[in-house]
Amino acid sequence: MKKLIFLIPIFLMSCAEYKARMAEETQNFINRKVYFSDDNREFVSVSINGISHELFFDTGAGITLLYRPKFTVDQKKKIREKSVYGFDKKTKIESFNYSADSMQTSMFKVTHKYLYVSPYRRNLCDGSVKTDGILGSFYESDAMLELNYSEGYLQFTERLPEGDWMPLEAKFSDYTGKVYIRLNVNGTEDFFLFDTGNKTMTMLNRKVFSGFEKGEYTISSLTNTIGNTPVKIEMQINNARFNLPGLSFDFPIGVDQTSERSILNKALISKFDWVFDRRNGKVYCRARDAQALTGKSFSIAMKPRLLADVHNDGLIISYRNFDTEYQVGDEIVSVNGKAISQKNICEMKALLNDSSDWSGLHVITAPRR
Repeated sequence: MKKLIFLIPIFLMSCAEYKARMAEETQNFINRKVYFSDDNREFVSVSINGISHELFFDTGAGITLLYRPKFTVDQKKKIREKSVYGFDKKTKIESFNYSADSMQTSMFKVTHKYLYVSPYRRNLCDGSVKTDGILGSFYESDAMLELNYSEGYLQFTERLPEGDWMPLEAKFSDYTGKVYIRLNVNGTEDFFLFDTGNKTMTMLNRKVFSGFEKGEYTISSLTNTIGNTPVKIEMQINNARFNLPGLSFDFPIGVDQTSERSILNKALISKFDWVFDRRNGKVYCRARDAQALTGKSFSIAMKPRLLADVHNDGLIISYRNFDTEYQVGDEIVSVNGKAISQKNICEMKALLNDSSDWSGLHVITAPRR
């Protein structure tokens, strides 16, 4: 099935980009399961130009992006240079559009696949990097898409599987493939971006939801986004009441002072199995363990915590959840009298992160230049 592109987005494309998108041909195969390749249900093995790539399953990305193509890039199939934005457009990385010969799994096959290619900013202490890129756009079918976290698979299906499914109103973007689900939280409704790539908190749109301006905790952190690019966020953390048809439960949420949309996170999403019905504008969910979900409030009690991480070859304060002199984003110059160097940076990172609040360490920092 060819991808439909609305008229307005066409004006934002180059002629070559428009032609490349229209050249895509997609085949979807019913009842053929694609299993996640890891226990955390985050990665999918996808063949691109006949070579297997491990892609991070990110429904909030809206694009398919390769960090490390395993095939030889044909310069003639580059379309144009184009920036890619991540985390609510707070970060930007440079990339180029590319037309791959094919992209396929057992449940779909796309020829002349339009995708993005961008370098991955590998940090010194990363070790082996699992991801070859992001799988964020492939659902273009009128068939239903089942995302089954209980058994760890994706598949297209022609009918709703058996079970106690709760129907939810949804909006589907034809241009990006993103899904927005209407949810009631503390009596207020909004459409939440369904974002399996969000590994921070479920976030509320500050313009829609009130009463969360002051949280039980304030978290300040550097979060790695698209291309392993860090972004600084500060969130007020509270418990909120989610009201679904026939099911209500408490779950921690965050409110970022710059966020202007509501976003589900992987932690909440993975407590349900899901079916997406693009044709009828519906999403269905089924709690994997309703008793555990509703039987208790999720604790958001936090012990004082500081964390450090490596960004751009410097050791940076990356997380704090209590009042302290240390500021997220500042660079760590020395620990216990030892200056940070490329030789000891991973050792110093481990030393800092083994201590919850650094009270037994002598840490000198400086504003990041």
